[in-house]
Amino acid sequence: MKRVSCLVLALVLLLPFAFLSCSNADHKALVGRWETEGSDEELGTYSMVYHFTEEGEIFVEQKQGDDIPFSIPFGSWYAEGNRLTIKSDGTEKTFTFSVSDSKLTLSKKGEESLIFHRI
Repeated sequence: MKRVSCLVLALVLLLPFAFLSCSNADHKALVGRWETEGSDEELGTYSMVYHFTEEGEIFVEQKQGDDIPFSIPFGSWYAEGNRLTIKSDGTEKTFTFSVSDSKLTLSKKGEESLIFHRI
């Protein structure tokens, strides 16, 4: 009986660290450059790259047609569990995200999901 209570106590004490490590893993999974492509009647084909830095900054690169891409500071980001929050120009947007292999999916209720591929 004493062995079972020690095991339960150990699990209770270690469980919060397991959640912290999952959150940290989610954070690390987002760091890097992610590209999505789209097309617009006026813009034609374009490519957007979101660059998530380890320091919590996000940069956006855009390429349209054969134009040379440009990168602009966009704001900051943080992740908790499977929720990603991006702050930019005084606004804050929160998405549900998932990372599978080299694919990033950002979802927001009532909106079409954004699909990115790691580059």
